[in-house]
Order: sequence, then C-alpha cells, then structure tokens
Amino acid sequence: MADRPVALRPSRVRSSLLAAVCAVGFIALYATAILTPSGQALDAASLGTFPAFRGEGWLAIYGARDLLLLALLGAAAVAGVECIIRRRWVAAIAGCALIGATAVAGILLKSGLPRPDLGEQAYLYQTFPSGHAAVALAAVVATIWFGPRWLRPIVVLVMGSVAVFIAMASLLSFAHRASDILGGALMVGAFAGATSAILGSQRVRFPSARAVVCLLGSGSVLVGAALYALALAVLAAGLAGTIPILDVIASSVTLTVGGVMAVVLADQHPIRTAATS
Repeated sequence: MADRPVALRPSRVRSSLLAAVCAVGFIALYATAILTPSGQALDAASLGTFPAFRGEGWLAIYGARDLLLLALLGAAAVAGVECIIRRRWVAAIAGCALIGATAVAGILLKSGLPRPDLGEQAYLYQTFPSGHAAVALAAVVATIWFGPRWLRPIVVLVMGSVAVFIAMASLLSFAHRASDILGGALMVGAFAGATSAILGSQRVRFPSARAVVCLLGSGSVLVGAALYALALAVLAAGLAGTIPILDVIASSVTLTVGGVMAVVLADQHPIRTAATS
C-alpha cells in the first residue's frame, strides 16, 4: 500500500530560489571560466592545485571515483526499487528522470557549448561540465526523493561526502578543470530545485539542522566566489605574482563545490505522493 504523505505543506519558494541561483551561477561560471582569457588561465592553473595530493599513490585512490559513482547509483537503484514497491510513482519517475537528464545534459553540453581558443586550454577539448560530479550528486538527490525507509541524516552525509570526493578526485586526477566540477554541481542544483518546486516535496524532521547546513553551505559558496573573483581580477590586472594564486584557486574550488552540494542536498526532501495537498 502506498505510504501516507507527511501532513506538512511543502515549500516551493525555497526550491525555486535554489533552481534560479544555480542556473544563474552555471551561466555566470561558463561566461567567466570558459569565455574569458583570465577564466581559462585560472581553469588551467587549477590542474596544479593541491600538489601534495597528486602523487602516484593518490592518483590510484582517485581512480576509485568510477567505483564510487557506481556505488552511489547502486544505492539510488535500491532506493528506487523500494519506492516502486511502495507505489510512490511520482518520486520514482522524478528520480530516474533526474539521473537520466543529468547524464544526457552533460554529454550534450560538452558537445554543444563552444570553448574558444584563448591560449589557456589545458586540454584541447571541452570538458565542461563534469559528468562524474553531476551524476554523483544527482544519484544522492534521487535517493532522497525516493525516500527509502532506511534513509537517515547520516546516510545523506556519507553519500554527499562521497559525491564531493568524486568531484574533487576528478580535479586532482587531471580528468577535469575546476569549472567543470562546479558546473556539474550547479547544473544538478538547477534541475533538482526546479523539480522540487514543480512537484512539491514532503517535509521531514531536523529542519533546524537543514537550516544550519544551508547557511554554512551558502557562506562557503559566497567566500569561494569572492576568492574566484579576486583571482580573476588579479590575473586580468597582470598581478598574478602578488598573491599565491594556486592557493586561492584551491580554496575557491573546495569551498564552492562543497558549499553548492551541501545546499542542494539540504534543500531536498522525499517527493510528495499524489495524495499530498
């Protein structure tokens, strides 16, 4: 028998705001990181951040990102099966659609978005956005939407941490530039926020903890964005030697990627059942 909906009205405004901010952030990131000389220079330089974590031993660890992504998708599949058994059809369709749309959008954007040759390519082909980072986050969001009975805050924390690791491993293993992994997270944030706003979501416990995570994540994103703007301005002014640019880039990407994923996950609740008002 289908599970009873939680008798609290969903908040669509918050999710709509999340979708709008992530969409604007995605566009702004592409415009600055891909379409400007300074942005491409920062992107290329991001492949040199965290040098202490780029040895052969570390690279072997980062190779586990593929297995970890499969693990997240496997957890989402288990949650999805339970969701179907409980006849939560809207949630089941939404979660599967999110993962599928994320994977397809990543492929289409890589092939469709132009990347002009401005002299700081690092790679000669488009890698924006990162499919690994995007699908990993989408798998966690879908699991939350499915609302399995075994879902707990600690489970979301662990899965979210794995998603962050997959994103950072994509950067540290030279598979992606910094903008790629952040772009993947922002893309999923836009998709997830829009879907939650349209379909509605159930309220769950721990609203205060979610508010704290949103606040900390938002602050992390703002600080990271400020550092990125500083680095862009320094490069544009030809003053790269005046600050430790690699440290600024490393701090910026860590704060923004972690912050975006934290805010996106804190906003998500199980998708409401058809009977929810």
